[in-house]
Amino acid sequence: MLLWSLYCAENGMDRKDCGSFYGGCGYFEWVDPPLATREHTVINGLLNRIKVMEDGHMREIEEIKGRYEKKIEKLQQKAVIPLYVYVIFVCFVLFMVENGGSNEK
Repeated sequence: MLLWSLYCAENGMDRKDCGSFYGGCGYFEWVDPPLATREHTVINGLLNRIKVMEDGHMREIEEIKGRYEKKIEKLQQKAVIPLYVYVIFVCFVLFMVENGGSNEK
């Protein structure tokens, strides 16, 4: 049986759990006595701060990602035109080489 050690935000107690979140047997036992109200408040406040910071960083990352995706899309669109010009130029050169570059009729 695999045991997980979890902090329970509701009562500030650590518990061992067999993975009931992942379809385990539902067994758990409290490991520590409940925390004092102040300790519980401080720990939950710190956990909430971390979550807010992580959420803010994820939003920032998504914004940056969106900006770069737009820039990449614009660059890809600009790169298509020179590719067409290059293909037409190569076809023209091949045509001229095949015809010997002369204007004979």
